[in-house]
Amino acid sequence: MTPQEKAKELYSKFLRYVPAEEEFEHEYAKQCALVTVDEIIPIVNSYENALSASQQSNYLEYWYEVKQEIEKL
Repeated sequence: MTPQEKAKELYSKFLRYVPAEEEFEHEYAKQCALVTVDEIIPIVNSYENALSASQQSNYLEYWYEVKQEIEKL
């Protein structure tokens, strides 16, 4: 899954839980998706003993790209 696809997937998952009458439903879903990614990044960082340096770097790059894509939404 590309970072753009993952960003849209996370955003859509949170958007489902925002009440339709919520004035800022887009921003709410976007912020929830960003919080999720911000929770994932430190976990990937903590796997330094379980992943090779290149794997860890690739995973971190992926999640930072997901974050950038969410910010673009």
